[in-house]
Amino acid sequence: TIPRTPVVTSPVSNPIEVAPGESAATVGGESVAPKLVITVENTARIELGDVVIEIAPQDAALISDGLNTAVRAIRGRYVEVRGNGFASNSQVDVWIYSDPTLLGSATTDANGEFVKTFDIPATIELGNHTLTLNGFDTEGAALTASVGIVVIEDPSAESSTVAQDERGEPFNPIDEPKGVLDLVANMVALMALMAMSGG
Repeated sequence: TIPRTPVVTSPVSNPIEVAPGESAATVGGESVAPKLVITVENTARIELGDVVIEIAPQDAALISDGLNTAVRAIRGRYVEVRGNGFASNSQVDVWIYSDPTLLGSATTDANGEFVKTFDIPATIELGNHTLTLNGFDTEGAALTASVGIVVIEDPSAESSTVAQDERGEPFNPIDEPKGVLDLVANMVALMALMAMSGG
């Protein structure tokens, strides 16, 4: 058989939108029910007959919600996609919706396997999206597999809230001896009042 290497697939005219934590697939244009497993480490495994697809976002475990209900990916970072059971030496395209965006293509090896990282665009909207793979199975049938993901902001980009004084600098009691002395004096006065009222 001659390996099928399609030109970059165009997005489906009515792309399947899949909710986070769910998946959908077609083989030869017919809908099939894939098996989806989402781990607490924030990775997804889609099984579709002999085809197995694994999706692991960059820093997957660090951004997991711990509920293993949906895969979360960081905007501007990458997802690693691993597949096997595809046609040998064939092209697999990876798209993200809702606005159809081609993240890139991978070429399977002689065993129908591939591993490649794909960047999540830094300009993509935050929220729910559908990650879709288009390729061919070992019988040459066109195959589409989709999984719903949640794109989040980079947690390290969000500045931690630190108490700041009027100069816009973090409060440091050593730099503010007068404030600390006033606090101590007020505390001593309060304790003296409490002792007098109790005695």
